[in-house]
Amino acid sequence: MSLEENKRLADSFHLEVMEKLNLALADKIFTPDCVFHIAPLDARWSVRGPETAKRLACSAREGYKDAYKFVHSDHVAQGNGVAYRWKVLSTATKEQPILSEGVDYIVIDNGMIAAVWSSSGDPLSPTARSDGWQY
Repeated sequence: MSLEENKRLADSFHLEVMEKLNLALADKIFTPDCVFHIAPLDARWSVRGPETAKRLACSAREGYKDAYKFVHSDHVAQGNGVAYRWKVLSTATKEQPILSEGVDYIVIDNGMIAAVWSSSGDPLSPTARSDGWQY
């Protein structure tokens, strides 16, 4: 796959599975043994495979009271890896407050997502910068 195709595939985790709850897509884009490195995942959760992506999407939908959308920026792709910054914005108001933000690194193997490293933070924390991104 080209680097642009890798970027589009990596984006589909948030933009299709998480935001649009396209859970059927998870079975098509995640390897059966895809590893999710997302802290803190509850010890009861499986951290492998498409079912984890589905649970994350459903959990996020329950956690955010307002409608929301993901915004990705600063994509970097090299080899089979894609990294990007992301924000989750509320779409319930015109101000679109930031609900969450972070950085993901996605590993792609044979046209599927094989690993996800995700780091996120609270935009209201003391380490938040004035432009809304975490240190």
